Amino acid sequence: MSLPPDYVCALSGLLPADDSQIDEDHADERLGYLPVGWTEVRLRRRVPNPAWLEIQAVKDAMVAQELQKVPKKHRKDAARVVQIQIEAMFGALESRTPTFIVDEEVTWVAPSHREEDAQGLTAAQLQVWDALEIDWLDTDDMPVQAAPEVVPVEVPVETMPESPEDSVEAPVAVEEVEAPAASADESTEASAPA
Repeated sequence: MSLPPDYVCALSGLLPADDSQIDEDHADERLGYLPVGWTEVRLRRRVPNPAWLEIQAVKDAMVAQELQKVPKKHRKDAARVVQIQIEAMFGALESRTPTFIVDEEVTWVAPSHREEDAQGLTAAQLQVWDALEIDWLDTDDMPVQAAPEVVPVEVPVETMPESPEDSVEAPVAVEEVEAPAASADESTEASAPA
């Protein structure tokens, strides 16, 4: 696996906290070293391949050049024949050149619980997710709003016993009971050698 990229939040400029870093043992093929809680945003778009467009421009220029050699009255009839010849010349090159390529951008977004490090991070995330119609932002990750002021309430406290012995009940004494006497048959069997 390749070395981890330099993760920087695209919305806030924050770097990952040390405790969110992924070590080599936990990196995987799908997310690589993406820090815990971070979001990877991958944008892809299909665009015409500039190399393929250049081939088309060269072919068009060659067709126009070859048609200049043909008398004007025969150009219309010769145009298709010249196009087929030029297509044949570039067929192998065109088969190895994709018509389109994928333009890709990858960026990262810090988790919303880092709001204290970058004011407005959560609002910026929500705006992006809403614009892209992504509703998987975990509201449990949202920063905690300031808690209302807590007013102390007096609660009566029961008094504790002075010593631990006072709070534990003593075990009840069990009366000694004599075991029943063995019958004559049982005592003879017990004394007989085996």
